[in-house]
Amino acid sequence: MNLQPFVAMLVGFALLGTPVTWPQIGGSVLIIFGVMVATELLPKRGAQFFAKPSKEEKISS
Repeated sequence: MNLQPFVAMLVGFALLGTPVTWPQIGGSVLIIFGVMVATELLPKRGAQFFAKPSKEEKISS
């Protein structure tokens, strides 16, 4: 997962007191949304395309 920039921003804020800017907050929202889409929505949607065919669907030769 690509949460490394988000975690680095949070650690920098918590440990070093680095200010968090609006572009960083916007980027964090995009990162979290992208990870959610990649891990939750795509496998469900793609499962029908990558499922193994059943015995009835196999072509006999």
